[in-house]
Amino acid sequence: MDIAYHNAVKTAAGGDVSRVVSPLEGIDQAIHALAEMLRAYQRAEVCVIVTSEAHTNESRLYRADEKLTTAARGKRIDGSLAQALLAPADQAVIFNRRGSRSCKASGYDVASFAPREVDTAQLAELANLLETDSFISLPLRSQHHSLGRIHVGSKRVRYSPREVRSLAQLVKQAAVMIENIRLVGRLALEVASEERKRISRDLHDGTIQPYVGLKLGLEALRRKLRGVSDFAEEIDELINIAGDGITQLRQYVGNLKRKGPRKKHPNSLLPAVRAQAQKFTEFYGIETRVLADSDIPVTAAVHDEVIQIVREALSNIRRHTSASQATIRLRESEGRLLLELVNDKAGRNGRKHDFFPRSIGERAKELGGRVAVQYRDGGYTVVAVEFPV
Repeated sequence: MDIAYHNAVKTAAGGDVSRVVSPLEGIDQAIHALAEMLRAYQRAEVCVIVTSEAHTNESRLYRADEKLTTAARGKRIDGSLAQALLAPADQAVIFNRRGSRSCKASGYDVASFAPREVDTAQLAELANLLETDSFISLPLRSQHHSLGRIHVGSKRVRYSPREVRSLAQLVKQAAVMIENIRLVGRLALEVASEERKRISRDLHDGTIQPYVGLKLGLEALRRKLRGVSDFAEEIDELINIAGDGITQLRQYVGNLKRKGPRKKHPNSLLPAVRAQAQKFTEFYGIETRVLADSDIPVTAAVHDEVIQIVREALSNIRRHTSASQATIRLRESEGRLLLELVNDKAGRNGRKHDFFPRSIGERAKELGGRVAVQYRDGGYTVVAVEFPV
């Protein structure tokens, strides 16, 4: 008996799914842990959990596979795939395929376990989608509404009604825990909203107003130096930098004040990154280019974090290297955003200094990601940032 199965049996026998699905964990880690527990308990090769969020109309897929042991963020899935994986919405079903043509399927009312009719052909298609020969499928419901559906599948095991009943008890408890996690998340968002309002007020009074005063002072100085060409260009550049800083701060304060769920920025990330690169090139003379195959739709929160990471990385290049050029690479792969910031001439005066961008690392960690610093041939430094989107 392997360790995963032994632990799963102990948890299930004790009826304590809360030991696996905790409100103190993130929703992705908790659901993945639940999927892995159910997979091991049923001696299955795969467990797929599909969640649906009514108020966002978004569905996510979580997969625990005996060949893959690392936790994964839930992947957003489109409407047609979600519809196939969430049906039949109100039934527990068993499907067993014997040979290439013989299939047996049974359906049950979740509450009473009374027999229900099922569409065997539809379930056979679902088995193909899950890449399995036999599976149990159960709705994941809270007291008031549907949370999604759970599929446990195997090519070795044939499932029976007895296993559906035992699995249903675990799923019922897991649904309560998932609902609690979502509730904790909503409460955290409300607290964060109030905190954002407070920070926005502090920024407006304590940061933006002095910036405005600085810009006005520079403009007054520029008028006094009218006709003195030796300083006019430099002061104009400082006025532009101050004005850009005021604009960015006001946008940031506006985002902090914004109420309600943050929506996606369709087709907005790539242009925003290019705008930052262009400003950096114009202000500091370090030629900066952006490489990306296409734009990447992200939430407003991720959009703001990426732009801030780009600003901080470019600032590090200006302050800590003698680089003459920089490159920003953007791409998405399997639900993760990959951001690389590359510069030549890693150190000043020809000396290279090992470093780790602490602030960027903290931002990436908060987004569930990580940062790596690489030194490549030719004197290039690469700060690679990766996190889920």
